[in-house]
Amino acid sequence: MLYMDSVQETAYGFKTKLLFFIDRIEKLRLELGKGKRDFRILDIGCGNGLMITLPLGEQEYTVVGIDAHAPTIAQAKSKNHFKNVEFIAGDVKDLAHKLGHAGKFNIVVLSDILEHLSHPENLLNEVKNILSPHGIILISIPNGYGSFEIENFILRKLGILKLGRFLKKKGGDGLQTLNHESGHVQFFTMAGFKNLARETEFKISCFKKGSVFCGPVSGRILSLFPALEKFNVKSGRFLPPALCSVWYFELT
Repeated sequence: MLYMDSVQETAYGFKTKLLFFIDRIEKLRLELGKGKRDFRILDIGCGNGLMITLPLGEQEYTVVGIDAHAPTIAQAKSKNHFKNVEFIAGDVKDLAHKLGHAGKFNIVVLSDILEHLSHPENLLNEVKNILSPHGIILISIPNGYGSFEIENFILRKLGILKLGRFLKKKGGDGLQTLNHESGHVQFFTMAGFKNLARETEFKISCFKKGSVFCGPVSGRILSLFPALEKFNVKSGRFLPPALCSVWYFELT
């Protein structure tokens, strides 16, 4: 199985996100003069590993995926055949105990994680302890007032969202985590995220806009029209951030 090829572009910009991460990873790796196997990446909240951890492992980086949901990690381990990839059930605080002196990383990935946390600043501060000198954090978050959040808000009020998740779980596309959707508790604005970065002593060193429309309704409709789906993702780069549903960041 080619994991890079299995990550398809959708209204959610999955492929765009992965390629953005790889671009920033390669930039830092070359600046530091490190080989891929000597370049350590941590994917926090990795799920089953199919979207980020395993594709990066396939690119020959040394990658650790960590997730608090043990059954999902068990699923990830069953799909992993790379010696340079390791999956751990637990949280960031467990890393020092499990990895010892090898607990420092050049890259930490937080892909669609911070919006689920009541205190995202706590995680960012924890990351400082495991980030190597000159290391970076790669982040994706939804615009808290973009299409994705608006659609979910409407469907939640109508009671449709739970039914949709149930059907999606029953249908199964092989890319989902076994963990249940925990819901978003953070609804970031650009100003709010900049404040979060500043308060945790990080600097936004690179920023990329994602798709315009994505969500349970628009995503399903756009999937019926591949050309329109691609246009939806690409058009985000020409619009103000407030009109895009997804944002990608590099923090130093």
